[in-house]
Amino acid sequence: MNLVPRDGHLVGFRPEHLLPVENVPSGVAVPLAVDRIEYLSGDRHVYGTASRIGEDTRVVARLPSTVDTPITAGETHEFAVRHEKLRFFDAESGLRTEAVRL
Repeated sequence: MNLVPRDGHLVGFRPEHLLPVENVPSGVAVPLAVDRIEYLSGDRHVYGTASRIGEDTRVVARLPSTVDTPITAGETHEFAVRHEKLRFFDAESGLRTEAVRL
């Protein structure tokens, strides 16, 4: 799970839920400065630094072969996560909390 620090909380989301914005009808926008792309078992693993939803944090997105959006390393691309796929945790205890406003 990707965990992004934000105001004493951690915003969590799974790599398979972070998708190019055109594949997420309604969600939280996450600009991703892409560093590297790996092709593994038909999936693309996109590594980069996420911003806007908390502190700039290194994350990974796992794109299935059905997502054919061109992604280039060295560029920033708009990604998104559906609201219901976000999880929130207390940064100190690690316990799950209620959602925080993003």
